[in-house]
Amino acid sequence: MLAGPILRRTTTKQVCVWLATSAPCDVHAEITHTTNEATVVGAGEGQTVALGPQLFVHLVIATPDQGDFPTDTLLSYDVTFELDGSKKTLDDLGLLEGDNRVTLGGARRPTFFVRSENVPLNIMHGSCRQLHGGGEDSFLAAEETMTKTCNDIGGRPSALFLTGDQVYADDVAAPLIEHIRSLATALMGEDDATSIPELGSVANLEVNGRAEIVTEHVGFTSEKADNHLLTFGEWAAMYLSAWNTEVWPESLPKGKDLIVEADGNKAEIIKARRKAEGQRKSLERARDALPAVRRVLANVPTYMIFDDHDVTDDWNLTGHWKKQAGDSPMGRRVVANALAAYWAFQAWGNDPNEADGELAECIGSFI
Repeated sequence: MLAGPILRRTTTKQVCVWLATSAPCDVHAEITHTTNEATVVGAGEGQTVALGPQLFVHLVIATPDQGDFPTDTLLSYDVTFELDGSKKTLDDLGLLEGDNRVTLGGARRPTFFVRSENVPLNIMHGSCRQLHGGGEDSFLAAEETMTKTCNDIGGRPSALFLTGDQVYADDVAAPLIEHIRSLATALMGEDDATSIPELGSVANLEVNGRAEIVTEHVGFTSEKADNHLLTFGEWAAMYLSAWNTEVWPESLPKGKDLIVEADGNKAEIIKARRKAEGQRKSLERARDALPAVRRVLANVPTYMIFDDHDVTDDWNLTGHWKKQAGDSPMGRRVVANALAAYWAFQAWGNDPNEADGELAECIGSFI
């Protein structure tokens, strides 16, 4: 289980749950009343897209057993994974209790409700979530709100809108990039590192060593491109790292270990080390908040859209920018990687009826 469950589009006709796994399992979801979990009111099977040897994304679309899903009442769901004849539930994976639980307020399973016009419209909104940004992750406040109102249909948020920059592809912290590169290889295999035309292997790029490639050859204009994401695997690794603490390493490198002594300006080396150490501390705070992030995303219907940083700063800002990036084989591939990852991790769950099998097959084949 690499990420999820994330509750996505939810209506009286369908309830969608998104997940990512490291194996090609069959996924099944059941929807029940919170007061009687033995009574199933809906169920569905997962649609799966293979993105890498150890990366599979699933969207389970559960439909009601009869008529419509009930409105304005708490419902719960469970997910079953089947691989080689063995079945596991969220409970079997340790996700219903403990620090990594995906439940709120003492509930036995993740919960939600389908809102009717008789209930106030309460929406949570967020954007621009940079893992090494200053301060606390706002998802902590979201979890507090969800916990306080979890049994109050009139006060509980009925939707979460994330309106851009779910990841910062252009501004990646120095202490994080080696983890991102390592996880990308684990997910996609060694070929991911050599998937950018005319570049060779990104595995050979040093920490803080990507800015010139990005500006001179990819055609981007970000001023913070030292560790810019390039391959699809890196984008996938960043999304997973933004949503699940369990894919992180035990520790992140300290600034003095990350920025090594070299010929050049010693003052610049000291400055870079201090910056990296500050980023590391911010990343540790972000990692501590990830269990709360996972709980929120599992318990409220969530809708997402990209902004520029999900691809790169200034993305398509002008006709000149678009032509410059589009004229570069590297630029075309990097933008395509970003958009393929956006579809797999964000867009698919917004409206699965708009994403037909041809699109999923096309993206899977592209990767």
